[in-house]
Amino acid sequence: MEDETDVDWDFWGNLINDYERVAKAESRKLARLVHVGIPRAIRGTVWQLMTGARNDASLGDAFRALVDKDADPKIEKLIRHDLARTFPKHAYFKDAGGAGQEGLYNVLHAYAQYDAEVGYCQGLSFIVGPLLLNMPDEEAFCVLVKLMFTYGLRGHFLPSMDDLQLRLFQFDSVFVEALPLLSRHFAQQGVDSTMFVSQWLMTLFAYRLPMDLTMRLFDVVFAEGLDFLLRVSIAVLQRSQTRLLSLQFEPILQYLNEGPLFAFYVHASKAQLVRDANKITAVTPKALQKLRKRYIEEAERRLEEEEEGARLRHENEDLAKENSHLQQMLQQVSLEHSDLAGQLAGLQREVQERRSQETRLEEMVQKLETRLADERGRAETALREDMERLAEKNLQLTMKNQQLEDSMQDMEEALVQIKVLYAESENQRELLAKRFEDLRRALK
Repeated sequence: MEDETDVDWDFWGNLINDYERVAKAESRKLARLVHVGIPRAIRGTVWQLMTGARNDASLGDAFRALVDKDADPKIEKLIRHDLARTFPKHAYFKDAGGAGQEGLYNVLHAYAQYDAEVGYCQGLSFIVGPLLLNMPDEEAFCVLVKLMFTYGLRGHFLPSMDDLQLRLFQFDSVFVEALPLLSRHFAQQGVDSTMFVSQWLMTLFAYRLPMDLTMRLFDVVFAEGLDFLLRVSIAVLQRSQTRLLSLQFEPILQYLNEGPLFAFYVHASKAQLVRDANKITAVTPKALQKLRKRYIEEAERRLEEEEEGARLRHENEDLAKENSHLQQMLQQVSLEHSDLAGQLAGLQREVQERRSQETRLEEMVQKLETRLADERGRAETALREDMERLAEKNLQLTMKNQQLEDSMQDMEEALVQIKVLYAESENQRELLAKRFEDLRRALK
């Protein structure tokens, strides 16, 4: 609130002294005063009470145990790198090694170890900064933990970003309902909510708003929850709708992310942004719950489709492997077929050659048979002639032989006569010899 002389200190004092009772008994008054703005002097205390961080001693113990503990060097490097880029123009955070940057480091360093799944993500430092301007680093750590786990901000920074995707889905739906002309224009220009709303939701607008307006939004967020950010998003776009409808793609993004989108609220009443947000009737707990249910149903359907797709992909991979195996087999069969075809062609050529050889041999056999027949005829003729000559010679020889046999018989007979004569002559010679011997003896 611009003038804190009108602060109802009695109410705020009673709230701090007995938060649960007063918050329950005077909830409407609390909501109204929160929308006007929590007094700066007690803002940090009220934030701790709203989040329940003040009554959770375990978180303080965790901070003291983790703040001096060594962390992953890669995370340490990321945190150190972002310190100088967090509210670089703010006096409390601009000095390297100053209390502001040291407090940022302590809280982010401790949280990175406390929540290993999130670790450190860009954007967290812009949430921690406003906390440190209202409380010491230990209390800021405790409130951050509650904001992340109890309020659901952690879902904006998890690797899956499930809650961020849900809020973007809710934003897209209420955007179409609340600002149909502008949503249609953005769609025609190809401007998607992820190009600008994600940053708003992840930093609770702290990246774009001046610090005093950021504090006002934090007041309402701690009182009502993160759904209030959707109202603020629609309200800001509604305030600049006329200007945005005149721009094209790149100028739209420049206007949303770097341009004078929030210029009106910088110079207007500090409560104006909250008042404009409260006028957005499209964002109600019932409507958001309905959208949440639809998102979950669609997410489950997408999950089923993804699982079915994964199953089909797995089956396709199996089929692809089987197909690859079959192709390899086919290739092998093709190679074998090619080899067999080559062998067949070779055999066919060999058969053809053998047929040609057979033809040539048949021709040669036929010629030989013809020649043999001719030779046989000539041989038979010659043989007959020779046989006739031999028969004639044989007849002549037989006749000569007969003549010889007759001559031999005559000769044998003559030889017998000669032998008889020879024997007779021998006998006569022996007689003569004996007579001669007798004569010789007688002569002596």
